[in-house]
Amino acid sequence: MLARSNSNNLIAGLPNWVSKVFYFITHPGGQFAVQLFFVLSGFVFYYVYKERISNREISSKDFFVARFSRLYPLHFVTLLFVTSLMLIGHVTVTPNAGNIMFVTNLYQFLFNVSLLHNIFGIGGINSPTWSLSIEIFAYFLFFVIAWNSKGKKFLFALPVVIGIILYNAKIDKVFILQQNYIRVLPGFFMGCLTYEVYKHCLRGILKTVSEIVCAFIVVVTIILAYISGVKYIGNNHIFYSLFLFPSLIITVLNTDFIRKFFEFKFFKWLGDLSFSIYLIHMGLLLSMHLVAWLAGIDASVFGSRKVFFGYIAVVLAVSHLSHYRFEMPLQKFIRDKYYAHSKKAT
Repeated sequence: MLARSNSNNLIAGLPNWVSKVFYFITHPGGQFAVQLFFVLSGFVFYYVYKERISNREISSKDFFVARFSRLYPLHFVTLLFVTSLMLIGHVTVTPNAGNIMFVTNLYQFLFNVSLLHNIFGIGGINSPTWSLSIEIFAYFLFFVIAWNSKGKKFLFALPVVIGIILYNAKIDKVFILQQNYIRVLPGFFMGCLTYEVYKHCLRGILKTVSEIVCAFIVVVTIILAYISGVKYIGNNHIFYSLFLFPSLIITVLNTDFIRKFFEFKFFKWLGDLSFSIYLIHMGLLLSMHLVAWLAGIDASVFGSRKVFFGYIAVVLAVSHLSHYRFEMPLQKFIRDKYYAHSKKAT
């Protein structure tokens, strides 16, 4: 990805330990961070929805309208934006654009509109949206399990076990058996189990032991990242999902000063903007490269830290406006319309 290659250039002059930790977090292509997101999503969804679904307080339609109103509006707008940039780039830049790719077609666009593109192995036009297909799959499976989980909490462990078996079997062939779908199973549903363990199982001596063990796993992983980047752990989603990320979550929640640190308004603000940042950043990066190419600006300018931090500032500003001025109002509008219609129907 262009974002990652540029950011790697920017940290080249920083202290060695910063470079190693950065590489550990982003290697390969941000997969580490995406897997953390899957685990966190499972943790949060279990907390917010599990009991409400199992107690029949929320229907499947309620659940998926809530998800649609949160995810789809920004997906659709950023899809149109990035598609427009790619079409402009295809006409004005290619075939002499070097490593800048402007490739799209109607077939790919329609699958991206439906959010089914990753199911069929079709690339995302706005590349981060590959995970939205994965998330929808996880949401569907989560709802089915939660709906049938009354007195059967063990059901949430089944996707974890299945995911581990498929991952180790190196099955990566068709539809939901692609690696991206396999990796979400241990990630998302280990997040669910982490909440269950944290909330209901860690008492007394078990709580103390868990704090020590989880902190040990996190500290050892940080040390390994400092020493060798990903050399010792590698791109092992199972390790991340089963051990590192659950340990990290429990450590943060059980350590007062860390928990209070992340309770600052700045981190809440970043959390609110996270989805906006995720979908918006690639379109802005692509537009910068397109403008630079058309203006005849040398690509080396993107190795400048001033450009990088300026880009970060623009992404945050646009994401702020998108979240508070577009996404939240439209989400409220869709949900209000849906609930008003539901009341009339009953």
